[in-house]
Amino acid sequence: RPRNPIHSSTIIKRIELKDLLYLTRAMKKQQENKQRHYTKNEMKIYLV
Repeated sequence: RPRNPIHSSTIIKRIELKDLLYLTRAMKKQQENKQRHYTKNEMKIYLV
């Protein structure tokens, strides 16, 4: 049983890294979507 806490901690670290990567990707996608949305609104304004 002395190996168990070490193993669980490594798994937790791996999960945290995966979550961080996923969060960074999600944030980048949100920023890109916002930029596209703003550009679309600007185009509408220019057309009007």
